[in-house]
Order: sequence, then structure tokens, then C-alpha cells
Amino acid sequence: STESLRAWAEIDLKAIRANVTLLLGFAGEQTGVLGVVKADAYGHGLIPVAQAVVEAGAVWLGVATAAEGVALRESGLTAPIALLCAALPQEAEEIVQYGLTATVGDRALLDALAREAEFQHKSVSLHLEIETGMGRSGVLPEEAVALWKTAVAQGLCVTGLTTHFADADGLETDFTREQAA
Repeated sequence: STESLRAWAEIDLKAIRANVTLLLGFAGEQTGVLGVVKADAYGHGLIPVAQAVVEAGAVWLGVATAAEGVALRESGLTAPIALLCAALPQEAEEIVQYGLTATVGDRALLDALAREAEFQHKSVSLHLEIETGMGRSGVLPEEAVALWKTAVAQGLCVTGLTTHFADADGLETDFTREQAA
């Protein structure tokens, strides 16, 4: 019944709030928590879960796509939102308009964001993605400084660096340590 579904949804949100509280206690006051709510919060509901994690103290939200970020903004959420997956240059308009933080690992997206920021007269924050061995996306380590300098020269604000560990939960940690280095 609809009432049963609502009851289960509220239990899920209570558990999610409790998990965020637990993480904040573990991480300490100096550390901010980013609540990953991509893919409809893994089927639990994008907006209700995002609201719950922010209410519980998360300072960032993480989504996969600009469309998810737009939905969160349109629901009234004002917390910083990071696009955890590489965006397409044609999504630059929405990224800038809705104040999303793009993960950038190539010049095409960087240039599109710079053009759109100038057009909209807005500042843009981004995280540079460094390709350290996952093989999906990001700038190669030897090209990262040049991309960062290009971003700064275009008036963009680089507020973070990111990479994707290929096997961080595996038993062998040598490759993960190499990626971190």
C-alpha cells in the first residue's frame, strides 16, 4: 500500500541521516562529508535523500550528471554540488547557470565552461580530474599543471583535484598507492 511505502521511505531516510551523523562523528569537525546521491540516490529518491543528508550535516552533494544537479537546485537545495562524472561541453550552460562544480579532465569542457561563465557573467568552480590509472577520463599527470594554468588564465577557479582509484578495495594495495603518489 501507499502508506507502507511511505513508512519504508521514512525508515530509509532516518537510516541515511544516522549514517551521515555517524560519518561526521568518525571524520571529525574539520572534515566535510559529501553525500553521493547520483542515480536517484541509488534508487532511494534523489531529492528526499539529498535533503536528508544535508539536514544531517553533509556539506556537499555528489551527482553523476548536470541534470541531477539541476533537479537538486530546482528543489531549493543550495549546498555545493559536485558532478562526479565527466560532463559534456554542451552541458556548460546548465553547469554555470545552476552553480554546479564540474569535474574537468580535458580542454574541451574547460573552454566551454570559460565561454559560458563569461557569457553569463558568473564565476565557475571546478575540480581537475587526473588520470592515474583507471583509464576512463581525466588529464594525464604530466599535462595536469598546464590544464590548471589554462583554467586559471581563463578566470575559472580550481577548487579541487580528483582521481579514480582502479582497485582501492582490492587486497593488493601497490597500484592504489602508486595512483595516490
